[in-house]
Amino acid sequence: MRRLHAKRKMEVDKLRKEKARKSAPSKPAIEINPARNGGKNYHFTEVVRNKEARKHMHAHTCEGCAGYYEEDERSNLNHAANCKGSGSKGSSSKSKSTSSKKSKNHFLDERHRQMEARLQKTSRHRAQHKPDPEPPDYWQMGFPNTQRVEEINRRAEKDREEKRLYMEAQAQTDGFYRYRKD
Repeated sequence: MRRLHAKRKMEVDKLRKEKARKSAPSKPAIEINPARNGGKNYHFTEVVRNKEARKHMHAHTCEGCAGYYEEDERSNLNHAANCKGSGSKGSSSKSKSTSSKKSKNHFLDERHRQMEARLQKTSRHRAQHKPDPEPPDYWQMGFPNTQRVEEINRRAEKDREEKRLYMEAQAQTDGFYRYRKD
């Protein structure tokens, strides 16, 4: 009798989950845009050996060389912190803080543009489109402990969310992805 009750309860729970999944608001279906992928509707990466053609491809970093660009960015940040901006002596503290925030945001935007330009100029990693990131700790050997697994899962969820946002942004601008026509 108990087995029958447990089995029935599992079936009811399964039906509830299925019903909740179906009634949940669905996300728009996104697919690869064949017009931006050499006419193919699946991930296709063509080998490009021409040096000039590779210069026009998008540069990206890998986990291994990202440290180089972060260190370069950090050294530029330290240099900017040591440089003092000139401000007017008669302005109020509120206007100083507002202008300081604006100049800091401008500096961060400019620094990001400079880092992207340096990446585009020097990176050996090139692709027609942004590659999928490697799973967190893919190259680590051994079995992680429970806390490490939780951290890996959080990072993987963050990566999935970033990819989803990237795909939606590309679909809205007719980029590498597009909304599926159902």
